[in-house]
Amino acid sequence: MPDGPPFTPLTTAAPANEVPGALSGQPSLARVAEVAAAGPSRLEAETFALAVAHLFTDSRPGFSAEQMLRLVAARAMPTELRSYLTLELDGLRKLGWGQHYDTSLEMWIRSAPHGDPGRPHRVDVEVFAHDATEATGSGSWSQLRFGVVRQDEEWRLLESSGGPVRGDDGEPADLTPAQRKKFLTGPGWRRIPPA
Repeated sequence: MPDGPPFTPLTTAAPANEVPGALSGQPSLARVAEVAAAGPSRLEAETFALAVAHLFTDSRPGFSAEQMLRLVAARAMPTELRSYLTLELDGLRKLGWGQHYDTSLEMWIRSAPHGDPGRPHRVDVEVFAHDATEATGSGSWSQLRFGVVRQDEEWRLLESSGGPVRGDDGEPADLTPAQRKKFLTGPGWRRIPPA
């Protein structure tokens, strides 16, 4: 499988007081559609990006990549990204590992809005969360970045990058709280409490 888009952490994240609500259970297309249409604020863009992260990370039986992308992708999403996400998402489901966010653990989020602060036209969102794998009983941390844009009065996914945080051995890492601090540096990080 080809490598995905290179991940670059946000450097322009802005502070904020509000935080999206905790994730719970399995993701659903209905929930993603609901938050996509919820409203034009930065918090609503973050909530949409978090729901997309939840949907894309969950490889338990469910939806095809085509169904997910039809629901969330912006018209201007690059063809290469659409192809990569299709291969990645459908490939993970075929493996049958049962990967998903461990919503019993805290997550972190930060973002950089573009345009009017009350109604940004784009928000770059970074999510740091724990992935659990049912097949192996193991877990690791991941760092994902999304560019979401307003299109037809809804939030849509334009860009996506990131993946598992890797340890010194190059394998996905299950980091201790002290090790996580290395990845949670920089401005704007906010804690999302466990479900």
